[in-house]
Amino acid sequence: MIAAALAKGWTGLSIKGEEAFLRVATRIALEEGIEIQGRDDAMQAIVEDERKTASAPDQPEVDQDGGFGFEI
Repeated sequence: MIAAALAKGWTGLSIKGEEAFLRVATRIALEEGIEIQGRDDAMQAIVEDERKTASAPDQPEVDQDGGFGFEI
């Protein structure tokens, strides 16, 4: 869907679907510079949540030992 939008020169999409689909489609659209909107309030909330997740700074990975040098 995103590839088709890019090929057609679209700058945005309105999508509907299950949560997992919406999350993946939102991530891909954001990476490709396509604006994306959910078709209803619940779907838009998922899109917005994914948008916030994508714009959040990367969190450093924590070692199994919590970075303290011993297991907890």
